[in-house]
Amino acid sequence: MGEGIEGLDALRAVITRTRDKTAIKAAKAGVNAGLTVLAKAIKNGVDSSSMSLELKQACRDLIGKRLKKKEGDEMSGKAGFAVGKQSKAKREAQRGRKALRDSLGHAGVGISSNNIQWLLGTKERHLTAAHPVAFAGEREQKRQGDKVRLVNNTGAMPDFLSGIIAAAVDSCEEAMLSAAGAKVQKVLLAEAAKH
Repeated sequence: MGEGIEGLDALRAVITRTRDKTAIKAAKAGVNAGLTVLAKAIKNGVDSSSMSLELKQACRDLIGKRLKKKEGDEMSGKAGFAVGKQSKAKREAQRGRKALRDSLGHAGVGISSNNIQWLLGTKERHLTAAHPVAFAGEREQKRQGDKVRLVNNTGAMPDFLSGIIAAAVDSCEEAMLSAAGAKVQKVLLAEAAKH
């Protein structure tokens, strides 16, 4: 009887180690699947907004997701605008659109992860003559102390994005949970088949 129990501690260690790795792998896959559904819902919200086609495309390119490991096998993540790393293809497309804008003589920098918050609405904005962006609007002079400088009013940006993410979460909450549950089950079955 002593011979059969001899490898029991080693077997328990292997089972525990495998269980922990599998739980983390399944949790990561489940959260990722749910975030994919949410990112698609956010893209659908952008498509149904009143923005121009150019702004819609720029916003769609900035929608991403990111996973984060918490303690143990807990995973969290988020999806939204300017979240996660942009793929190489999206970066190249963004550079191409910027080059096209520049070649056509458009002023401005376009929408990127650095300024996506502009689409939540801004107040009146002004650029001074020293700013590198070309002046396209009406110029006015402002007195600052005893110096006079040219100022370009670039106007206010309307609010295009508020409510899109909240509406996306509301519309796909069940689909997110369903996708996450199905992916967790798939990963667990695949891991069980290995052992």
